[in-house]
Amino acid sequence: MREVRRVLGGESSGGGSSSAAGAAEGEALEEESRAWDFFTRQISDWEQREVSWKAFRASHERARSGKKGKGKGKKGMWGLYGRLG
Repeated sequence: MREVRRVLGGESSGGGSSSAAGAAEGEALEEESRAWDFFTRQISDWEQREVSWKAFRASHERARSGKKGKGKGKKGMWGLYGRLG
């Protein structure tokens, strides 16, 4: 924890580093932190979308499975229309 405070400019180390260099390091750490926060939110969003799509596909396939072989989609009926037309 002491190292983080020192790098962020909260504590002077007496090592001869200027406060401008410490501030620049602090800004770089803050920007990196924001980048990681964005990345983790994006990954979380992708995972949520994947779960949502899986649920949608499953419900869509369940709905489609009950309709196979009914109505005009039967192979025999289209063959009949082809012979008549």
